[in-house]
Amino acid sequence: MTEQMKGEEAMEMFKLVKANNLLPAGIDDLVPLSFIGQAAIAFYRAKIKVMDQLCMTEAQRKATLRDGQDAGEMLLDIESRIGELLPSREEAISKGRKRGASLQAGREAEPGRPADITEKHAHYARTISDNPAIVARIKAQARANEDIPTKTAVLNAIHPT
Repeated sequence: MTEQMKGEEAMEMFKLVKANNLLPAGIDDLVPLSFIGQAAIAFYRAKIKVMDQLCMTEAQRKATLRDGQDAGEMLLDIESRIGELLPSREEAISKGRKRGASLQAGREAEPGRPADITEKHAHYARTISDNPAIVARIKAQARANEDIPTKTAVLNAIHPT
């Protein structure tokens, strides 16, 4: 399967979830959707770039941009929900100590974190979840600036470099 096909499938799946308001409630279902969302966003960005190079009609570009913005906003909602569902780092450390678990590096080191969420992903999701006002601001700015809201934009607004 080509990268374009993967991107198109991710884009279509994200459209379906959004159109039918099918955002899952459980973390085990949200995590794969997060990865699909990242692929969809990358595809939308690439598609818009190609549309700009090919001088597509403004209506086509705006429709694709709107879909990309919807997908970006949904991905931020997914990440925020993941962050809400994860135990805090302190809770995980406390649980680990109670069970005698070692919190060395590794995917399974943090109790309560699904294996497919890295420590970095968990940290970012918690950070996004803890800053809903900044997430809302980035979403609004992206709409106003004809851009797609991203996790990177939110994280940069929270912790400017």
